[in-house]
This record gives sequence, C-alpha cells and structure tokens, in this order.
Amino acid sequence: MLNAVWAGMTPLDHALAYDKKEVGSYLRSVGGKTAKELEG
Repeated sequence: MLNAVWAGMTPLDHALAYDKKEVGSYLRSVGGKTAKELEG
C-alpha cells in the first residue's frame, strides 16, 4: 500500500474528512494510514 500525502493529508484523511465511511474502511483494510499515523 502506498500512503501518499497531498496537502498534508493521505487518501484516508480525505475519506474521513468527507465522511466517506466505505472508502475509509476499504483504505484501512489495505493498510491505509492517516498522516498522523505516518508521523509516529
């Protein structure tokens, strides 16, 4: 899984910000992380 960051946000951050629960669940299932998780 590629965790790209654009404008300080990952695709998962964008999905969560726009209340796209299905997309967020899918991204998590394939290893998606938030920008904050990538920092740690």
